[in-house]
Amino acid sequence: MKVFFWQHMPSHIQSPALKSFAEYWPDDVFGVWSGGISPDRIELGWCSPEFGSLKEIVLPRQYKETASKLILDNLDQVHIFSGINAYRSIDFARTVAQKNNAPNVCLMVEPGIRMGWKGIIRPLRARWICKNIVPHARLVLAMGKDGEKFYRNAGFPANTIFPYMYQSEASPVIQVKRPISDIVKIVYVGKFIPRKGVDLMLRGLAKCKNRNWQLDIIGTGPEQPMLEELSKKLKINSQIQWLGRLPSSHVSPALSQYDLCMVPSRFEGWGVLVNEAIQAGIGVICSDRVTSRELVQKSKAGFIYAGLSTSKLGKSLDEILIAPERILEFKQRARSYAPLISGKSVSSYLADVLKFVSHAETTRPQPPWLAIDTSD
Repeated sequence: MKVFFWQHMPSHIQSPALKSFAEYWPDDVFGVWSGGISPDRIELGWCSPEFGSLKEIVLPRQYKETASKLILDNLDQVHIFSGINAYRSIDFARTVAQKNNAPNVCLMVEPGIRMGWKGIIRPLRARWICKNIVPHARLVLAMGKDGEKFYRNAGFPANTIFPYMYQSEASPVIQVKRPISDIVKIVYVGKFIPRKGVDLMLRGLAKCKNRNWQLDIIGTGPEQPMLEELSKKLKINSQIQWLGRLPSSHVSPALSQYDLCMVPSRFEGWGVLVNEAIQAGIGVICSDRVTSRELVQKSKAGFIYAGLSTSKLGKSLDEILIAPERILEFKQRARSYAPLISGKSVSSYLADVLKFVSHAETTRPQPPWLAIDTSD
């Protein structure tokens, strides 16, 4: 059976599993993109990923005829649609599939953003939006346990929902072994926008400004002038370097040069920086508002803090900075856990899920990244 992945754009946070999946799935596998990589993602350093034997289709600007034909010519095949009410061309294709009673309508979705007053009503809105989709969806690949809970509450039957995750391409890295008495090198990679919580990270670090640490900040965004001014006000600017944009393919090798990675977001539908840090063999300091925190919970390669509490972040950081042997433990646990979140591991799980929902397998697959605790 052919498999079609309907997605907004080719993405390096999907390519590892899709590439691996296409290599051994017994039929053709297609990536159907709404368009190329968007300018804002290019500005962030996103590069065109390598998909191997996956067959790529880019929808034209006037997409309806092409999308309809792809659905109707392959009505009995597997169609996995990304997002709900997120991308017009993808929603249109899914609607065509539903109206024509396609038997294998599948979803790949993040939990709804839970910030501000919109975050409070979003679960109710999701239930209203999804009521016409629920009867048609054979499978929901929900990002993390948070996504699994969100879409159960939206009305999808629990037996159709499977935890899923974004991935990153793990590059061969050389672990830098430095004495634990050296300065602790911390890194952040991402946008400078309110949702990413960079201001919270700076305020947390300011509570440890007398400790021996250095923060490198990689990325760009509209908040940079404000954040630089904040670091001066907090009197930690001498411990911070602003390194600018880095191509996505260079992130993993760069991370391996650090001791800790910070993911301080106010909300993340997944948060692939957690994957990238663990695969680079370093510890992660992660907000509890980040869906991928489950990787830190399971691997124990770092710690999780209450995302809006700079005092709790500062306290936890201080405990780590005065006990650097814990940083070495985080690194060891990250290296042990990394194979469980590789593209090959995720694609194998995805194949098992598709076989299960088509009744080719009788045992419900379990996500490998949640099934094994490597810290024991």
